[in-house]
Amino acid sequence: MAKTNPPAWWMERRMRYSWDGKENRPLGAGWVSFTLVKIPYRPSRAVVICDAAVSGQPFDPVAQASLAMLCVYLGSHLEWLTLFRELEQEQARLLAMFDGLELVVYVVDPDTYEVIYCNPYLRRLLGSDPQGKICYREFQNRDEPCDFCTTPWIKANPGKTLRWEFFNPKCKRHFLIFDRLIPWPDGRDVRFEVAVDITREKKLEEQRLMAQAYEHAMEARSHALSQIAHELRSPMNVLLGTVQASLRGIYGELTEPQRKAMDRILQSGRVLSGLIDELLQMGREVVGEVVLEKRPVPVAVLVNSVLPLAEAELGVRRDTIQVSMPDEISGLLVDVDQRRIQQILINLLVNASRHSPGTGIELRVSRLRRSALAEIERNLGSEADEWLVISLTDRGRGLSPRECEAIFHGIRLSGPKDTPGPLHLGIGLPLSRKIAVWHGGWLWAESPGPGKGSTFHLALPLGGGREEAGHDE
Repeated sequence: MAKTNPPAWWMERRMRYSWDGKENRPLGAGWVSFTLVKIPYRPSRAVVICDAAVSGQPFDPVAQASLAMLCVYLGSHLEWLTLFRELEQEQARLLAMFDGLELVVYVVDPDTYEVIYCNPYLRRLLGSDPQGKICYREFQNRDEPCDFCTTPWIKANPGKTLRWEFFNPKCKRHFLIFDRLIPWPDGRDVRFEVAVDITREKKLEEQRLMAQAYEHAMEARSHALSQIAHELRSPMNVLLGTVQASLRGIYGELTEPQRKAMDRILQSGRVLSGLIDELLQMGREVVGEVVLEKRPVPVAVLVNSVLPLAEAELGVRRDTIQVSMPDEISGLLVDVDQRRIQQILINLLVNASRHSPGTGIELRVSRLRRSALAEIERNLGSEADEWLVISLTDRGRGLSPRECEAIFHGIRLSGPKDTPGPLHLGIGLPLSRKIAVWHGGWLWAESPGPGKGSTFHLALPLGGGREEAGHDE
């Protein structure tokens, strides 16, 4: 059967066209065969070979014209098909990239609100696949379009990106959102949205603002307390001066009971005077004027010097305070401002007596390695490897886990209404922790729970020195 070659211009163009099948069409007196042939070095492309065959007769003019028209049609059609497939491949690569992103990506038809595409991250977040469904139902649990929908804005501002923040009540998360109108492969303009989960950042920002507000409140409180302390100092000096003059016999001889009573007044007045000094020091701390008078002090001297003051302050016998201090620790030296550490321990003893009246108080002294303080290590201001830990345990009302930290932020705990004891200003523990921090240490509380007592721990860095033999404090 004779063959007639296609026109030369078709032979020149045929390598540009792609086809995926085989088709025979009748043309005049013969047949024209269009056959798919794959190109070996480009398997994604193919060419069409046109063979014309008639029953031994050449094409008549009508057949030749028809063949030419058919070639033009096929050329245009196949070129469009190639471009469309390349576009589909580009879209598939783009969506594959979106599928791998750990942020929200979705596409919505701005007219019908149909979700055209959403990535796996969004599907995991929602717990369902919203693709092909209505966006405001799937994303917001609404029955009608959202009143805050940004579609009108992006339609009115083509080519511009809208940046905004939103809290989604369905998944309870905060998002930073970027919206834009983009062309989709099918020719329509769609709403393209990328949303970054900023829930953690929002929480951190809220905590920062709360901490900032707390710091401002504490500064105002410190200044107020400092002013109060200035007003209290003058009458306190008069009181202490009068008691000291009485003890020296300036106002006449005192009986032994009167002298003991004056001694107790003097000791309590000195404790109160120390508290006034701490109030003043808190005000100085706000403006960075804290000065510690640190020196090496034997542990035994530090602890034992508190007991007479506690006896005068608490009005109880010293033997109700059980002290446990190993001999190998008592001679160790700790570099502290002794008066300030005494103030911490007195505050703790005052609180223990107030909240557990009539029961014993246990004071334990121990030496611990830094590794044993892992739970509070982040709060330690010193890099010391050995630490002196003074623990005071009472059998009082106990504390909840929240209260164990809240009490160091000025939240006062109410004791039993019939609890005897000295006036408690509710500021001892915040001040005590500040003093511990100034020394590079930490003060914290532990409790098995309400009604089961509490233990307060004071950790101070040890320098490694020891009291010399025959040292007289």
